[in-house]
Amino acid sequence: MADGKDQDFLNFAADTVNKEKSSTSSPYRIGRKGTKTVRIPADLYDVVRRIDFEENRSMLDVLNQLIRIGLKDDQFKDYRKYLE
Repeated sequence: MADGKDQDFLNFAADTVNKEKSSTSSPYRIGRKGTKTVRIPADLYDVVRRIDFEENRSMLDVLNQLIRIGLKDDQFKDYRKYLE
């Protein structure tokens, strides 16, 4: 049978979970910038995961860097103004 301390902890945990569930912010939000979900082919996903693992970085960081490098290509020169 649970004593008072166990019950207090369970109530605290339940309250915390309920607050998080009712929060309008995403649990995946990093810093002040929001994020969006994108789909990438499985083979590219595997490469990004390998980079993130071997360099001990987050997938978000790796993808951001790869996208920024790609946007520096002359093919996308008209869109560079939106990076800053």
